Amino acid sequence: AHYLPMENSLPKIYYEPNKLLSIKGLVELSSISLSYDRDEVIRKVQAVIKESGIPFKQLISSNQSNPIVIQGLPVIQANNLYEFSDCIFSCSQFLSLSSGAHSLAAAIRRKADFKQICLLPKEKAGAFLASKLFIYPDVEYIAV
Repeated sequence: AHYLPMENSLPKIYYEPNKLLSIKGLVELSSISLSYDRDEVIRKVQAVIKESGIPFKQLISSNQSNPIVIQGLPVIQANNLYEFSDCIFSCSQFLSLSSGAHSLAAAIRRKADFKQICLLPKEKAGAFLASKLFIYPDVEYIAV
């Protein structure tokens, strides 16, 4: 925009997250602005978890409305943005929908090295990827 060189490809946070030792894989499945096929999301998440070979937990925030829940996954309840950030910072793999958590994870990857996967609604994935809005480097995007 405005023909200025891009200096940052990731969002930035100023909080220094704390490392929690009990988290390997982390799933966060809430989205306010996009609609997803719940069954497809669950199938894809279960496939990613199986393929990864690491234990996963599901991150749920106290202020989320109607997240997709993966039955059988242990749940971590985050009571505020700091706890939410600490959980993401602590994982080795983070799987989410295209949401605020997806952007927060991209910002946290400036401070921690973890694999990030983002699920996009199949019917909108092409347009999202082409627009490059909220599309970050080194994130694996999967259409569901």
